[in-house]
Amino acid sequence: MVEDAAQRYGDLSVLITTDTDLTPAINATAEIAPDRPIYLACPAGRQPPQVRRPPSVTSFLIGRRQLAASLLPARVVGSKGQIHERPDKWR
Repeated sequence: MVEDAAQRYGDLSVLITTDTDLTPAINATAEIAPDRPIYLACPAGRQPPQVRRPPSVTSFLIGRRQLAASLLPARVVGSKGQIHERPDKWR
């Protein structure tokens, strides 16, 4: 995200997390490209971190319905016939 902002790659950044350890990267991105929007997408059941954020940062919650709609199938067969199954806790 920081490198993309420094190289002016893309128009905005989207970060899916609620981890406060990414605050330095968010702040660096905002400092390098103050007009670049940064969207902090918070997974269902989590709240945005309560840290001071630059004005270019907007946070929103990913709803459980949207998260469920974005899952891969429960079972995927690889190119060599191997089977990959989604963990039960993701169902």
